[in-house]
This record gives sequence, C-alpha cells and structure tokens, in this order.
Amino acid sequence: MLNKAKTLQGYPLQNTDDETIGKLKAFYFDDRHWTIRYVVADTGNWLTGRQVLISPYAVVVVNNDRQNLVVALTKKQIEDSPALDSDKPVSRQFERDYYDHYDYPMYWGGPYSWGAYPYLQRDREQWKKAAKSEKAWDHHRHGDHRPQPHASAHPTTHPSPCMIHVIHFRFLSDFSFPTAPVCLGG
Repeated sequence: MLNKAKTLQGYPLQNTDDETIGKLKAFYFDDRHWTIRYVVADTGNWLTGRQVLISPYAVVVVNNDRQNLVVALTKKQIEDSPALDSDKPVSRQFERDYYDHYDYPMYWGGPYSWGAYPYLQRDREQWKKAAKSEKAWDHHRHGDHRPQPHASAHPTTHPSPCMIHVIHFRFLSDFSFPTAPVCLGG
C-alpha cells in the first residue's frame, strides 16, 4: 500500500522499542532518481540546533492504524550520528559519514536509484556483496551520460550528479510512500 506524503506529515516517529524519536516534518528528495533519500524528523527539545535525518533504510513500517512511522534506530544511534546543522545543505561528505555511521550501502555507488540496486535492498548480506562495486563505481567511466547539474547552479548544495532537495508537504501531496512491513535482514 502507498501513502501520500502529505498524509504522513506530523506522524510520530518511533523506534522498535516504542520510544518516540520525534515527528515527521519533511522529506529530502533526490531529483535525479525521484527518490526520497531522508525523512526529516522534528525532535522538539531533544536534539536542538541540528537536523535529524532518517534514511529509508531505517524505516520498518508506516503504521496507518497507529498513525506513526516505525524506524530501526535507537535514540543513542541518532544522538551519535553525524550532525547536520539546520542551516546547511546535505553534502556528499556528510552522507559518507552518515552512511558509515549506520553501515548502510551507498546509494550513489552505482547506476541505479539505490546504488547497485534499482530498489531499496534491505538484506545486509546483499549489501556486503555490493560494497566492492559501489566503491569502484564512477558514472564518468560507466556510461551515465544524463545531464548533470552545473556546479554554479547550486554551488553549496550537493557536489554530485544529483541534488538533494527539502520537499515540504505542499509540494508532495501526491507523492507516495510504502506502508508494507519490510524485512530488515540478518
């Protein structure tokens, strides 16, 4: 089942231990692959002065009955995650640190929207197999000839072939997000 993103606005974010992380505030959207890269959490007074981004790799389920989004992260993991100042854009260095912190595969490490895969791969064993090819991937050498954004157009936003944008709900009223439970592997 798919949900409109606007429907999810304000949904509580809870971890699998039923602790509240915050509320769903917005999405960060990759305009190259038309993919949601991060859920932006409003953590209230818990972690002030920084954005809390949650990768779709951490999403366990969107629960329409309880009207919440469940993530496979502890508060400690989020507290220890790389900080992104609320007034700064997402950089590739931040993403490397973030993905290393959570041990997620790099989505930019291959030709597909999720790196080596055209879909969100949740099996950690598959991540290990793809890790070598992700690190070696170079879109210049492998025939990715899609138009790339000019560096001068967005000099501080994202030094890569895709741009990450904050999408507020008024723009995403028809964008959908899956609700089915997912296997986290392992």
